[in-house]
Amino acid sequence: MAYSRPRKEFQSLGKKEDITQRGKAALKRAREESEQIRENFTRPQRIKLLHAQLKDIEASVEKLHSKMEEVRARLKELEAEQQSRHSSRPLLKRSKDMHANAND
Repeated sequence: MAYSRPRKEFQSLGKKEDITQRGKAALKRAREESEQIRENFTRPQRIKLLHAQLKDIEASVEKLHSKMEEVRARLKELEAEQQSRHSSRPLLKRSKDMHANAND
């Protein structure tokens, strides 16, 4: 029996393509903003703005890291739960289930 993750629990993570597209869009916005900054502000103002942007980016990265750790921890919990469920079933019942699944 193959193990599959519950949809609802990991639905908020999004698909890889969605995440890639969002990343590309964010990068494009950042490039456009930096062009506007270069055109409209003096050097000291640009430095202050870039420092502020850097702080925002660092905060976002920290949030992503914490979310990633939460997801990893939950995945380990689910894997352990699945493993314990699988190993606690009687061997005879498992073999009957396997034969029943094979005949489907």
